[in-house]
Amino acid sequence: MIKILFHNCPDDTRYSFAVAKIRALESRMLDHALIARLLRASGIDELLKIMMDTEYGATLNEAADIPFESVLDNELHRIYMLINSIDPNPEWTDLWRWRYDAHNLKVLLKAGWTDEKALEHCVPLSIIDPKLLLQQLQQADYSQLPVHFKEAIEEVLSDKDSEQQKDGFEIDFLIDKALFQYLSQETKRSKNEFLIDLASMMIDLTNLRIFLRMKQLKIPENIFSRSFIPGGRIKEKAFFSQEEKSPYEMALDIIEKTPYTDLKPALDSKNLAVLESAMDNFIIAFLRQTRQRAFGVEPLIGYMMAKEMETKNLRIIYVCKANDVDEARIKERLRETYV
Repeated sequence: MIKILFHNCPDDTRYSFAVAKIRALESRMLDHALIARLLRASGIDELLKIMMDTEYGATLNEAADIPFESVLDNELHRIYMLINSIDPNPEWTDLWRWRYDAHNLKVLLKAGWTDEKALEHCVPLSIIDPKLLLQQLQQADYSQLPVHFKEAIEEVLSDKDSEQQKDGFEIDFLIDKALFQYLSQETKRSKNEFLIDLASMMIDLTNLRIFLRMKQLKIPENIFSRSFIPGGRIKEKAFFSQEEKSPYEMALDIIEKTPYTDLKPALDSKNLAVLESAMDNFIIAFLRQTRQRAFGVEPLIGYMMAKEMETKNLRIIYVCKANDVDEARIKERLRETYV
């Protein structure tokens, strides 16, 4: 487990009001007992009835005629706007919303950046509005994007007139690499150890996920070298083994003597979905430490990302209930709660 060294994160009393507000908001988050009630719900109607007594009740009342996915997106958008309004320096909380721009870029590039129907699969939580992002792609105007994104887009589009066009997998890793290079660069500029550690952890977990996917698909090692994201604790050479082992055995070797040894049980399961949940739980455990913090940006980011995990759990429960998935199988897919 990666411990946050708060003495490396100087107190910033400008955040006193913001942190007090976050502490009040944390008390309204869904705890383990509430998630258990949702799991026991007999169906969608009972699930929604239970949620009416939570912080989501107001959003559900206002949006009775829109899809549940949109309700959750609206709730997250409300949280991002609230944090932005109380944050004395929104630069470092806004930074993490570029993850949604990366998602939207992948969607639009895979659709050929000309199909407006692709906007239906974009998320409205990004820094740049998806419609504007599509226009920028069509006009080759990348002035509002970080330079790493610009370079990744140009590499994707460089083959658009050839027979060797980038496939969806290549687009994914090019945009992911651009995103995390940008996060790494900006967090280092902040000189805040919490932000640096968070970006580094996300990079390591992304590299591990990409490595396993590529190994399972028998993709050549030179492709992994192209997709490898620098900036994490685990260096590229750790991913190359001289021994003949299964992908999961290699992954176990990779995390040996790193802070990620808590992932061993998930790797032993040889189930990528189980590993994805374990990775999210690892991040939640890291973020949970910010609840010890009295001043600074750390509690704001901890709460913001915890709300993202909370809505992920709600999406899983809702979809599973809609498809009559039994409770035991739903539990396997859920992430730990923040409170």
